[in-house]
Amino acid sequence: MASRYRILHVADPHFSRCHFVSGKPSEIGWRHALELEQQLKKHQLYSGLFDALVLSGDFTFACQPDGFEAAVVFIEHISRLVRPRGILVVPGNHDMDLSQPVTFKDLGAPGPGDLSLPTPKEEAEKPFRDFLKRIEAYVGPPNEQLSMVVRAKHRGLRGLTIVGLNSSRVERRDAQGWGYVGIDQVYEIGGQLNGPVSAGGAEEGDLIMAVAHHNLLPIWDLGLQVLFSVPNRRKFSFVMDAASTLNFLADLGASVILHGHTHVQSYKMVEGYGSNVERQGFPTLVLGTGSLGLAQERTDPPHHFQILEIDDRTLLYQDLSCIYHRRDASRTWQATRMRPAGRFFSLWSSLRATNTLKLHQAASFTAAYDSETMSSWSLLRDKRVAAKWLATLGKIGEMVRTIRPAATDKDVEMALDDVLKNPPSEYDLSNFNLPQMLVRRMNGRMP
Repeated sequence: MASRYRILHVADPHFSRCHFVSGKPSEIGWRHALELEQQLKKHQLYSGLFDALVLSGDFTFACQPDGFEAAVVFIEHISRLVRPRGILVVPGNHDMDLSQPVTFKDLGAPGPGDLSLPTPKEEAEKPFRDFLKRIEAYVGPPNEQLSMVVRAKHRGLRGLTIVGLNSSRVERRDAQGWGYVGIDQVYEIGGQLNGPVSAGGAEEGDLIMAVAHHNLLPIWDLGLQVLFSVPNRRKFSFVMDAASTLNFLADLGASVILHGHTHVQSYKMVEGYGSNVERQGFPTLVLGTGSLGLAQERTDPPHHFQILEIDDRTLLYQDLSCIYHRRDASRTWQATRMRPAGRFFSLWSSLRATNTLKLHQAASFTAAYDSETMSSWSLLRDKRVAAKWLATLGKIGEMVRTIRPAATDKDVEMALDDVLKNPPSEYDLSNFNLPQMLVRRMNGRMP
């Protein structure tokens, strides 16, 4: 086995609504870890430390604290099967705090006022970031976008670099299941990979894999009745920027993308992504893992986890799954044979990465600006809390004065009052950030 890399891929345990129910959250996490270890040994699939454990999100259900509590214990116990610092973690949509939708109408605006304000990034991500702090002995530090990198290197073999991406950046109650990665995130992680190995970079000739929670490919149909649902009842499952993400990752040399989210084992090959000539005609493998333990109904897909092996440039995979079992009962897992999934058609090249980053730089800046524009409107949510609003007013004033230095606090308050009396349109929210809108109101260019 020393001639191969071995990866354990686990997704969607949903520990706060999972198969095991008796005991405290810590006991539930321990039972899942013990069961997984026993199944690996029973099927003779554990013959030494795994090079990586990939955990692709949804540790809890609806961001319930008990799920994170169980996940901490699960990782503490399962870490003994993995080489040090070999665990990669990305958030799922259930790991984000959806918060309650806040509309302009909720802030006292007249008329319909039903445009929803985005949830602040800090508020949405706080439970997951707190969880990461509790497991920092086992995982590397995430960056600002919650991306992280794990690298393994065996003597005599090409290195293996696995990139974890946060695809749950816009998750909130009126946009449930709307996956979004962002070119700015891929650009940032691409820059890291193009740096020194000691700082999380890739080495020339490395095999590159990427991981996200959401499936970057279409996964299921939606009936037309969804269109007639009120916004906070509409639940989709798609990645808003799937095409640009697949293109960018292909340009960086990623031939394999792992995911969870669907609760179904999935194997797809797609061609046509990537703008580099060397990638034209070569497929990208998109490989999904089912749920480790979400509480089942009889008609639900089997519980599932997966083992991946890399032999030179060939990826092999093996599924372990079990059909419906009564909750808390001992589960019977079946293992398939190890079989080839595809090849790594690209290897890491710093020269190609440099050219790729230049190619996508403008799109990255646009994506970052769009993200900042959306986030700026979340500041208005603080209007509901008097004490918090006073501090937020000062912050908004500072932002406005970067555009219009002469603006006074009174100018800012009057412009904010005008925005609440005359809410912006969908066009305004998409094209202007809050400080820009306030300056436009000050200038009297808009009613």
